[in-house]
This record gives sequence, structure tokens and C-alpha cells, in this order.
Amino acid sequence: MAVLWRGLLTVAVVVVAVGGAIGFLGRIHPAFDSFSHFRHHAALAGGVLAVVALVLLRGRARFLAISALALAVICALSVRPFFFGANHHAIAASAAERTLLQMNLFRVSDHGPAQRLVERLTPDIITLQEVSDSGKAMMADLAGLYPHQELCIDGNDYGIAILSQHPFAPTPATCEPLLGFVNRTVLMDGEPISVVSQHIQPPWPYGQADTLRELQHVLPTLEPPLIVGGDFNAAPWSAALSRYGKWSRTRPVEGIGGTWTHFLMPAALVPVFGLPIDNIFVSEGIDVVGAQTLEPTASDHLPILLQFTRSKDARLQ
Repeated sequence: MAVLWRGLLTVAVVVVAVGGAIGFLGRIHPAFDSFSHFRHHAALAGGVLAVVALVLLRGRARFLAISALALAVICALSVRPFFFGANHHAIAASAAERTLLQMNLFRVSDHGPAQRLVERLTPDIITLQEVSDSGKAMMADLAGLYPHQELCIDGNDYGIAILSQHPFAPTPATCEPLLGFVNRTVLMDGEPISVVSQHIQPPWPYGQADTLRELQHVLPTLEPPLIVGGDFNAAPWSAALSRYGKWSRTRPVEGIGGTWTHFLMPAALVPVFGLPIDNIFVSEGIDVVGAQTLEPTASDHLPILLQFTRSKDARLQ
């Protein structure tokens, strides 16, 4: 029986280590990148299994455990900034702080919790995905607070939207339904900030790579300063979002943590064990003051609140 358990432990160590390693090959093929989204799980599980293996296994198997532990450490270091890091800039104390709320509504029939969150926080800008009929009703209810609204119906017949307390620039919206993309320029204190709400398909074997291939022609046209809020169905360290950042000339905001998991997981555990697929990207000209996940609404995605300012350099452009 002891031999059986040691054998199973060895197999578990190998499987988790290989899964973690494959994720680093995401630039080669989208199938490898699909593993990268679970890298922090590989780091946690791989580290625990490797330590147990070091205690219980003998001989050559211990070298395997040491290698797995080293890989777990590498995985943990690569994801650490997105769970515990800070992407914040030093700003003047007198700078006007603004807020953006990112939410995937998950097509829920009850928009009450999300609406109450908005009314309590009254962020300057809101980016929404999976806006169903209930979400559209919420937008209508919020029209007094957010008179400037842009709704684009995506390829799945659900909406992606931008709501703003500040007026939109007269330039028309860019709505790409099949790409889950909508863009408006917000005039904040008379100064333009380009805002995108983005919803990308899940990774391989689904259509994420195809969507990104098409977005490659759209993203470079966006003018900074730029903020992108969205459900990317991808982790911020993945090859997919590395390309997104390169093409849009943006960087992912760090320190947000996990945002999505099954409804059965307690909300308090989601920031650590959930998948970090809801993200915010910012360009030069945007100084991040802070970013955090908030209490859950009726969706299985946690909302994200971004606090930011428009940098002085951006005002001079």
C-alpha cells in the first residue's frame, strides 16, 4: 500500500509540474497558453506536493521533487505581482483622483446587487460585459447618474457597455460586436481619456486566439491615455494578454488577484484561488492609485474598482 501511495504521489508531482511548465510555452501555440491561466494553481499545488514528496519519497524520486519545487517557485514568482504586487505611481497630493468600476454581469436576471454597488460607489466610469435585458434595465435605472452610455451588442447577443458621469467626445463609438469590443473617448474635466470595455472569448480550444488576431488591427488605433476594463478570459501573465498589452500599448494593473470561480467557492477565497480573468489595462498618461476586487454581486465575477489620475505628462500632450 505504501508503494502505491508513493507511486500516486510521484505521478501527481509530475502531472502538476508538467502542467505548470507547459504554460510557459504559450507563445508557441494557444493550446499551451491555456495551461498558463492556471499557473498560480500549479504553483500552490506543486509546492505542497513537492514538499510532501521530499518528506515521503526516497532515492531518485527526491530529485524529481526538488525539480518540481523549483518550478513551483518560478511559477509563484511570475504570478506574484498580479496577486500581491502594486502597479502604483507616486502622484501629487493635489491630483484629482477618479474611479472606474469593471463588472461582468454574467447575464443575471437580478441586477439589484450590482446597481446598489454602483449607487454606493458612484464611480466616474463603468465598464460592463454580458449585459442582458436585466443589465439594460440597470443601465436605464442609472441614466440619472450616468447620462452618457454606450452599449454594443456582442457576438453572443449580450451587451458590452461603457457608462460615464462625464460627457463623451463627439467622435463616434467604435463597436466591434464579434470582437466583444467597444470604445468611447470620455472628456474628464475637458481632457480626453479613451475607454474600452472588452469581452474576449475563452482560450483554446475556443476562439480566443482568433479574436486576438482580429483585435491586432483595432488596438493600435487607440489613442492614449487609455483604460481598458474587461473580462479577458485570460490571466494577465498569459501570452494572450501580453500580445493585447503590446498592441494597445498598455500594461495590466497589478495586485488585483483572482476574480472568477464557481459559485460554490466562498467569496473570501476567490481573490487567492479564483482565476484572474477580469483585468484592467492602462497606458502611459494614467497613474494608478489603487485597484481592488469588491464584494460579489449576483455574478460569478467579482467587480474591480480602479482608482487613478490622469498624469501631468498626459495633460501636456
